[in-house]
Order: sequence, then C-alpha cells, then structure tokens
Amino acid sequence: FFEKIIKSNAEQCIAGHEVHFNDWFEFPVGGRQCMDVVYTPYLSDNKKIEGFVVNARNITEIKQEIAERIQVEKELKEISEREKLLVDIVREANVGVAVGYPDGRLGVSNQAFQKITGYTETELKTINWNTVLTPPEWIEPEMAKLHELHETKMPVVYEKEYIQKDGSRIPIELSVHPGIDRDGNVDCYRAFVTDITDRKHAAQALRESEERFRKIIELSPVGVFITDSDGKTTYWNEKLCEITGMPSNAGKGEGWVDGIHPDDKERVFKKWYESQEARSTFNQEYRFIDRKGEITHTIGQAIPMTDSSGNILGYLGTITDITERKLLESKLFQSQKMESIGTLAGGIAHDFNNILTSIIGFSGLAITGAEKGSELEGDLMEIHSAGMRAKDLVKQILTFARQSNKEVIPIQVRLIAKEVLKFIKSSIPTTIEINTEINSDSFIMGSPTHIH
Repeated sequence: FFEKIIKSNAEQCIAGHEVHFNDWFEFPVGGRQCMDVVYTPYLSDNKKIEGFVVNARNITEIKQEIAERIQVEKELKEISEREKLLVDIVREANVGVAVGYPDGRLGVSNQAFQKITGYTETELKTINWNTVLTPPEWIEPEMAKLHELHETKMPVVYEKEYIQKDGSRIPIELSVHPGIDRDGNVDCYRAFVTDITDRKHAAQALRESEERFRKIIELSPVGVFITDSDGKTTYWNEKLCEITGMPSNAGKGEGWVDGIHPDDKERVFKKWYESQEARSTFNQEYRFIDRKGEITHTIGQAIPMTDSSGNILGYLGTITDITERKLLESKLFQSQKMESIGTLAGGIAHDFNNILTSIIGFSGLAITGAEKGSELEGDLMEIHSAGMRAKDLVKQILTFARQSNKEVIPIQVRLIAKEVLKFIKSSIPTTIEINTEINSDSFIMGSPTHIH
C-alpha cells in the first residue's frame, strides 16, 4: 500500500506536481470507503519544496449516487429503446391497432387500422368510432361486449363491420383489451383489429361447396355415409335408407350394424377393422336384411379422410345395390348350365340317332321278309314303332340342344304345341295331369326349332 499509493504520489508531489485521485480504501473502522485525495507541495519562504500536504475527503455516498444514476440512465435508455421498438412494431404491424375511449373518441392508431377504415390518423381523431365507424345494427351487440369488458376487466373478442370512409363495409374481428386507470376503472380500449374479408369469403365458399356436396350426395344413385374416426356413422343419405330399409336416425352411430345379414356380420367386421388398422380402402360385398326379411345384395366401399398431418378424421363411403346384378349373374349361370346340358344332350342324341338308324332300318327290312300276320311280323312292327318313337324323342332332344336346322317355313303352331306337350309329359311326374284345348289351325312363317 505504501509503495503503491503514498510513496509514488509523494514523489510526484515533491517533484512539484499536485496529485489528485479518488479510490476505494479498506479501513479498520468503517470498512470499505471511497476517498477523494489531494497531494499539494509545501513551499518554504524562498519557494523551495520542503514537503507536501495531504487532504482526504470521504466521497463514498457521492460515488454511490453517481453509480446509481448511471444505472438508472442505462435502464432508461433500455426502456426507451424497447418502447421505440414496440412503437415501430405496432406501426408496421399487419393488424390494425388503435386506442379508443368510452365517449367515442379515437386516439393513436397504426397504418393498418387507417388502411382498414380508409381514414388518416388525423381524421380518425376527429370522428366518433361508435357512430361513424359502427353500422347501426352493430351498436347494441358491441355495447354488450364492452359492458362485459367493464365488468370483468378482461379482454373481449367479437366480430362486426366497419363503415369505411367511402361508405363501403368491411368485416372485422376485434380483440379489445381494457386500459385500467389508478382507481381500477376502465378508461380506454386498446383495440386490435383484423380484416376478415378473406376469411368470410372462404367461409362462404366453404358453405356453398358443402351445399353442392350435400345436393350431389342426396341425388346420388348410390348410398353415401360418413363416419367419425371411431367408425361411428354421422351421416346417412336417403338412398342408403332406401337400400337398407332403415331410417336415417336408425343407421347413425353403430345402428347400421343391425341391418347387416347375420351370416355376413363377422366377415364384414373383420375386413372393416383390418382396413382401419392398415389405413386402407374398405371394399366388401355383403347383404342387408330389412324388417320384412327382404334381402338386398350390396357392395360397400370406404376411404379414410385425413387432416394435413395425416390423422384420420373419419371415413367417407358408398354402398351400392347390386341385387339386380346378382339376379342377372344367377340367370346367366343357369343359362350356361342349360347350354352345357343342351350340348351334352345334343352329343348323346347324335350318337343315339346313329344307333336308331340301324334299328329302324333293319327292323323295316325284317318286316318285309316276315310272314304276313305272323307273330314275328307283329314283334318286328313293335320294334319298328318303338324305334320311330325313339327317333321323335331324339329330334326333340336335338331341338332342345338348338342343333337342328333353323329354316323358315310355313308351320302350324298347333302341331308344335302338341309335340312340346308330349315332350313335357315325358319329363314330369305322372301325378301331374295336363289338359289341352288348341282350336287354331292357322299357319305362320317361322323356324320350327325356334317355335319349339
């Protein structure tokens, strides 16, 4: 301490220089103190330096005040910078910002607010926001919201319209925050105003799109349903009511399950849960059975509806009535079976016809060589007659197989009808009796095979 403070300063003073400094010192009594110290040379009568005088003053409090003042100035500067930044942000914000007062006056506002209203800041300060900017039908709803703000001292959010300077209207959303005075009363409104024109247009477009979608669904020739993410039905169109025989309210939720044919339920549920697990398209044929027991064949399809993150919101599906198609498929299958039977019968008939040719031919020759009136002639006649009947039967089989000629000639329908009846009688039980009454002898031009 001596080398650092006293000796060095004393040497400078003896050399003729006044030394002035302040520093912190640690005292046995009083602790750490800041001292202002002055070393002044002491001159004799003949102006020679004989020593020095030391004056010391405690400036601890002054030093602390200076430090505090510097800190306050630093903080004020930071506050000022933050306020300037906040003002710049508000001024350049895309959201309209303005201060209003309960008596209808408007205070400061930013450029976005001025753009929304069409007024300059100076013009806005001269108008009453409650009567000039607000349409008459919006005054009462807005007053109700502001009354709520005064009561709760909490922000309120609501939609309304502004009347712009040119007289046109603009839809806006207001977020109004209360300004509280020292007495705890609301003395101003800090309003954040958003132009929601695009939002309104989008909402209107969405409503129109939904209406078109609804009409398309209602007019759709197939049943349409919508489910939530759990697979519970939330929408069920009229066509689906017609297909399933269930009213709309009965099909919602899990009610549609009751309409599925009991033999198909387990298979349908298994496929449905597999599709949900795999987030894939559901596609399955199954039957609905109504309260009268009538069965409708259907094919059900459903695809998952997802949000932008890929989360499943629900399913959109269709149910198509394929009962008529199933009947046609059944008829086609039956027709194909009959065609196969006819082909088989035709082949057998041709082979059998070859055998009959020999029987009829040789029996005819044998009759000519037999003694007239003999028992042998009678037996041969019976053989020949049976062969001819068999020939007629083969002809009928060939007609059934559609393998006979299709020439167009004059024919009596009466004769073909009798032949068909004869053929039918041989193929039905003997317990069934057929009575005929055919009185027409008219001729037509046609194919006997087709008429048969």
